[in-house]
Amino acid sequence: MTLSGLWEWFFQNIGMWLVIAYSAFGIIEAVKDGSFGKAVTKLAIGVAAYYYGSNPQQVMDSLKGVVAKIFG
Repeated sequence: MTLSGLWEWFFQNIGMWLVIAYSAFGIIEAVKDGSFGKAVTKLAIGVAAYYYGSNPQQVMDSLKGVVAKIFG
């Protein structure tokens, strides 16, 4: 197994879920404090981690398209 393959396995099976768990606890804490902006930010981080962990190639292709439109 290569280092790249090991990183991919670790992120998809462990790291992604750690980031999502951290986001979930952050959302709960933010809602308790009444800070809904922080809750939305934590939700966005969790969603981004799940989306990237589920299909990183599609995310990178989308970012490539955005960067190409910006810098043309």
